[in-house]
Amino acid sequence: MDLPRVALAAALLAAAPAARGQPADLETWVVVRTPSISLMTDAGVERGSEIAVSLERFRAVFAQLAPELELSSPAPIKLFAFRDAASFAPYKARREGRGVQILGQFLSHADGNYLTLNADPGHPAARAVIYHEFAHYLVRNNFPRVPLWFNEGLAEYYGTFAIEDGAAVIGRPVERHLAWLRRRGRIDPAAVLGASSASARGHDAEQAGELYAVSWLLVHHLLSGGVERLDQTAAYLGRVAAGEDSEEAFVEAFDLRLSTLAETLLDYARGERFATAAIPLDRLPPVTAESAAMAPAEVLFQLGDLLLHSGRREAAAAHFQLALDHRPEDPAAHAGLAWVRHLDGRLAEAEVLFDDARRLGLRDPLGWLWYGRHLLATLDLEPATAGELAVLAGDGEAGDRGARAARARDAFRRAVELAPDFAEAHAMLGYAHLFGAARPADGIPSLAHAVARLPSRPELVLFLVELHLKAGDVAGAEGWIARGLARRSPELAARAREEVERFTLLEAARKALDDGRIDDALALVDRAVELTSDPQLRRRLAARLAALQQLAGER
Repeated sequence: MDLPRVALAAALLAAAPAARGQPADLETWVVVRTPSISLMTDAGVERGSEIAVSLERFRAVFAQLAPELELSSPAPIKLFAFRDAASFAPYKARREGRGVQILGQFLSHADGNYLTLNADPGHPAARAVIYHEFAHYLVRNNFPRVPLWFNEGLAEYYGTFAIEDGAAVIGRPVERHLAWLRRRGRIDPAAVLGASSASARGHDAEQAGELYAVSWLLVHHLLSGGVERLDQTAAYLGRVAAGEDSEEAFVEAFDLRLSTLAETLLDYARGERFATAAIPLDRLPPVTAESAAMAPAEVLFQLGDLLLHSGRREAAAAHFQLALDHRPEDPAAHAGLAWVRHLDGRLAEAEVLFDDARRLGLRDPLGWLWYGRHLLATLDLEPATAGELAVLAGDGEAGDRGARAARARDAFRRAVELAPDFAEAHAMLGYAHLFGAARPADGIPSLAHAVARLPSRPELVLFLVELHLKAGDVAGAEGWIARGLARRSPELAARAREEVERFTLLEAARKALDDGRIDDALALVDRAVELTSDPQLRRRLAARLAALQQLAGER
């Protein structure tokens, strides 16, 4: 054993701030697993199993919206069911305001998705919050360009999910929306159809009430309108995904005038009965739940991870430290504390803690992801295409930098092996092949997998374009621009086209240098400098241009 390293790690841990906020009754925590859900809880096996099974059934019911929906998560899902308000209070992502009681929250992050709720049977509304947010998550995974009204309306519709009399029921009326609609007596569908996330942030209470109430009512009306309305809804979503204006697409898909729609919806809201959908449980896939006790160190690591992704870094570090107090050789807790140190800018301490996590047999995919990010962030090496590597002499992978880049790729590869569906790990593995002399062909499949699983992340398509350029495949790069970027992000598409043009110029400059045509190379690199918008890359190219000019002057 490396005693100096162990001593240094012990000193670092001893110097850490005193841990605070250890949850009571650590030994009561269990994990409940169903086919697609793992739920951690201190509310007991029975309560935890009931919640996990209901969420599993919710997924199955949502899947019936469209057979092609992708329900498997591209990131780990961690669910925490706290037994009561006191147990939940230290782990809420935001403070409760006057008159506001937080019963459940959904935190979405590239590292994972974190669902928390108060499992006290006296707060059944907590479940509706989770159903609502879970529906948003499923919509985001499948329809990244869906209009705001449909996203919110669908989440409100499915937020009424309940198990009643042997059936899964959705579509119960939302009384607060009906009260608002009946009190208001008039609605403006055009304002709701044209709303965006950006515009909604400036809404006052009345505008927000209209957005949620009308969105819910419209979705309820459409989903209760039979097969024809469902087909029209699918056609509408297709038009919007293709870039058509939301209001125009709606009128065309449903063959409705907005003035007519307003009166139709108000009549619907005044009705006495609202159609609900009841699906017998025996028509849904059977669900089994298994449970296991959690070790105190595991509980503290998972709660620390939750706190970290809630933006509470100090409390997260305290929990990771507590985990190490319970089990000094816990590799996941070492990795968690290492990542906090990295985020705090204490990179040398992070390096030691990450090395210890590896030595202790790290098996947590998130820990390997953090380690790979740490290595890339401390690499002092810019991503570059093959043409840039040739022209920017000295920027290749060499010495310790090359070893660290290779270790980063290995870390991301380990994360993928431990969690094959973890799209962010695939994305980082592919991205890491942009650095230095790594073979781009080895990274393209991983990045293509991430692009398919994360449609709301167009920047990943840009990285894929850059990987193809690094491989010298201009046609492949242009293909991704045409089918993956042009519609989803015009700004990134323009940047990608700049990358292709610069690559073409630098490749030509490389060939000119190989042929001894320094003046031609000068002209080509000069053009590349002129079109480059990234300041750092522009400086690097300008420095290389100056070196070439000096070489030309010495001939």
